[in-house]
Amino acid sequence: RPIPFVSAADVATVVARAIDDLSVRGRVLELAGEAVTMTELAQALQAERGWHGRLRHVPRPMLRVLSVVARPVSPAFARQN
Repeated sequence: RPIPFVSAADVATVVARAIDDLSVRGRVLELAGEAVTMTELAQALQAERGWHGRLRHVPRPMLRVLSVVARPVSPAFARQN
């Protein structure tokens, strides 16, 4: 499923505007980037870093096992899985 990622620089720009621009006070500012799949994100990261090789996917059952095993050690990592 595609996820809309946003760069930290874009968020900082919007926050700076919200601080300085009185016309946006009390309003909800929405910020979303282009939606990309995790595969597209991984391919972009490989291209940016100059990494080569084929992408591999972790099977869904393994992600479920990781989420249970990691919960006591790292709840955040467990939720990501």
